[in-house]
Amino acid sequence: MDRFSEILSELGSILGISLVEDKYQACSILIPPLTIQLQLDPTQEHLILFTKIIDLPPGKFRENVLTEALKMNGLPDP
Repeated sequence: MDRFSEILSELGSILGISLVEDKYQACSILIPPLTIQLQLDPTQEHLILFTKIIDLPPGKFRENVLTEALKMNGLPDP
């Protein structure tokens, strides 16, 4: 059993549900109104958790947010 499967197994037993990774080596947990996605980073050392917080409406604000996010993606982790 790999590390991610172990994490999912432990978390699943705490939550009382069965968690398995998908073909993309990720797992989504639906906790309405959020869907939380889990996956390991490429080094298999850090667990990444993310969720969509709000929809960004079309317009200049959305363009600015996505442009800045792309810039931040190119920077090293803090």
